[in-house]
Amino acid sequence: MRPVLSKEIVRGIIAQWTGMPVERIDESGIHDEGLTGLEDKLNSAIFGQEEAVRVVVEALKRRFALRQEDFSTRPIANFMFIGPSGTGKTELARQLAVYFFGDAKRLIKIDMNDFREPHTASRLVGAPPGYVGYNQGGQLTEAIRKEPFSAVLFDEVEKAHPEVVINVLLQMMGEGVLTDMSTGALVDCSNVMILMTSNIGNIDESQRNIGFSRDESSNDETHYRQRVIDAVRSFFPPEFIGRIDDIIVFNHLGEEACMLIFDREVQNLERRLSMCGAPAIRIRISELARRIFSQEAKDEQAGARAVQKVFNRRIEEPCSELKIGGHLEKDEPLMIHIDLDSEGRFVYEVRRVADEDAEGTKCEADAE
Repeated sequence: MRPVLSKEIVRGIIAQWTGMPVERIDESGIHDEGLTGLEDKLNSAIFGQEEAVRVVVEALKRRFALRQEDFSTRPIANFMFIGPSGTGKTELARQLAVYFFGDAKRLIKIDMNDFREPHTASRLVGAPPGYVGYNQGGQLTEAIRKEPFSAVLFDEVEKAHPEVVINVLLQMMGEGVLTDMSTGALVDCSNVMILMTSNIGNIDESQRNIGFSRDESSNDETHYRQRVIDAVRSFFPPEFIGRIDDIIVFNHLGEEACMLIFDREVQNLERRLSMCGAPAIRIRISELARRIFSQEAKDEQAGARAVQKVFNRRIEEPCSELKIGGHLEKDEPLMIHIDLDSEGRFVYEVRRVADEDAEGTKCEADAE
């Protein structure tokens, strides 16, 4: 049979060249499919930041719907995420890489703490002739050259030296290209989404409840958001601010968002326990225990990271001990019931799902 050059073969070759998944390439373009249901997908992974997600998705829709004349030269979008630690800024960047570009590996993360000196710009875009590292390529330019369809996250962008911001980010955000100083090659950034995170403006009274809601009125929250945006505009030069599509302020996490994060971690642990050879495992937590977990997370003062720390200490570690101790080695579905006893100690009881009232294996831990 005579071989035929099919669309699938062509798409496969294009995918190898560009780094984009084959299923994302069709006649309508490589990006449009990523916008379908994007807001719902992001909200299912990022809790308590519906407004931030909405602004990001609407900006992307405008970008691709209008098809501006400079569409092929500018990056897909230039976003700055502002907010307290642990509110989902980095996680939103990761989820954009997953749902928009098709793979979490398409997130290029640059820690701007490493670029506090002006000469460190050469590490991003390559060293010029005569300097150490010449002909090796820059950290940023090489990453984009290998993955031209990706999200680039500049974490804590305010920590970088101003010359690094001006010499690298301005060219990238405005012209959609970067010049690799080692090789002289122009790196195309037109298919890159630029994301920047910052904690600017989150100082003083907000430090007492980092990442968590301070029970503010709507007027106080509006004042907070305006204060943060004003701090950004006063810190960065006007030419930099002018190239940002949207400055997105992240909310402080409320108790409901924290509990949603906690419940997601519980579901993930159930799945991991079941994958480790144990039967179907379910974890049930009393309302009293949940309130204690919520308060402990607030005391940690680190937003979603605090929820993760409390979960690891109060749920994951005791359940791991039950697994190692052989208490979950039964050929029937089991439930780990977590509650507090009369002395304020956490109790972890393994029960049969078929008979939750039956006596089970108990482990205890102090709530203090």
